[in-house]
Amino acid sequence: MNTKKNHIVEPAHSKRFLMDFRIPQGQTKHPLVIFVHGIKGFKGWGTWDLLGDCIANNGHIFAKFNFSHNGTTLEKPDDFEDLESFGRNNYMLELEDLDAMINHCTSHAEITEHWNGKNIALIGHSRGGPICLVKAAHDPRITKLVTWASVATFDYAWQDEKVLTDWKENGVMYRINSRTKLAMPLYYQLYENYLQNKDILNTEKAAKDLSIPWLIIHGTEDTAVTDEAAKKLLTWSTNADIALIAGADHTFGGKHPYTLESLPPHSESLVEKTIEFLNR
Repeated sequence: MNTKKNHIVEPAHSKRFLMDFRIPQGQTKHPLVIFVHGIKGFKGWGTWDLLGDCIANNGHIFAKFNFSHNGTTLEKPDDFEDLESFGRNNYMLELEDLDAMINHCTSHAEITEHWNGKNIALIGHSRGGPICLVKAAHDPRITKLVTWASVATFDYAWQDEKVLTDWKENGVMYRINSRTKLAMPLYYQLYENYLQNKDILNTEKAAKDLSIPWLIIHGTEDTAVTDEAAKKLLTWSTNADIALIAGADHTFGGKHPYTLESLPPHSESLVEKTIEFLNR
């Protein structure tokens, strides 16, 4: 396997970000798979490398990246060193980043030499799920979609009117990172950006418009995003299949840092189901 890490991508908004890619051995042309992390996530988190190895070893070019405003930096791609950027992130920026990532992967010589030129699958975890769903519904280059422990809507965390009122008055709210204990800012512009782009960010409409195969995978013991989100997504689509992994949590047994050489059992199930779907 040919692996390259921390390769720079330059989106239209000019805040550069980093990506990794894995290319299977051999001269065969392969499908391309792009993985999208969620909020408080990053490309080097926990089990993502091992999962990427499994997918690449089963005949797919596997690429993953840090969103430009996920709080990491070019110098420290696995640490939240830029909380100001984290606070300035929004969904339209993430869609721009994903578009730049697709453009980069489909034009970069090291990748295109091995890509079959037609198959592009997106895999989105948690809040990366709806980003991938919306992109897949509107970009004809995407041929398959997989969502792992995805939220169903972009406003999933904003159902409390008092929270919204306080957020608007203060201009910022904070999310505590359970691992690092960092108080990570979310500026009110995130909600304003969502309101301004509600039509684009309508996941129910995107799911109904989606015309490509879609696999929804969720754990039954996910306390961060319950499997009701997966079931809701399923009801909106005529092209989706669902796979519930009994006992699995939000990260399918993964954690950060992850130092074992083998995947946890629930992640093994996750990658087996994913590869089977990608290979159909």
